[in-house]
Amino acid sequence: FSGETTLDVGGEPFELTEVGPGHTDGDCIVHLPQRGVVYTGDILFVGVTPVAWAGPVSGIVAALERVLALRPEVIVPGHGWLASPADVRLQIDYWDWVQSSLHPLARIGMSPWQASREALGSSTFKASPFARWIAPERLFTSACTLYREWGLETGARGGPIGALDHFRLQATVAQGLGT
Repeated sequence: FSGETTLDVGGEPFELTEVGPGHTDGDCIVHLPQRGVVYTGDILFVGVTPVAWAGPVSGIVAALERVLALRPEVIVPGHGWLASPADVRLQIDYWDWVQSSLHPLARIGMSPWQASREALGSSTFKASPFARWIAPERLFTSACTLYREWGLETGARGGPIGALDHFRLQATVAQGLGT
């Protein structure tokens, strides 16, 4: 499907809404209005650092805002435990922090790898609730996505990063954090 569709599952309406691209090209939320439940898929991570593979990050934020607008009683994330609206807002805050932290570093010519290490080493990050989330090194992947969004190169030699090199670089970000 694309856009929106409703499925009847045992007499229960399941409202499917395409909200991607963001985390991936095919992000979708499922709303069970009679039950007050929203399944967010991978647009919401709770206690785990989210990652933007496809972008744009603004698409993820818009999808999270859409989840809040549904006013669900129960929010089921793609990763982590059951969520509250406060968890959704916290992830929106994370994406705001990511963009405001990385963009100035990108403008002065830092690579996504350098910018990720700088941002994760900052006192702002260390004092934030995001610092307690699992896998903060995932910021590197999101940085690469944002750099592409901003029309900047992600590779050290001006080209794209291959998958193996990408994960190798992400691992070095984790090593720099002592994780």
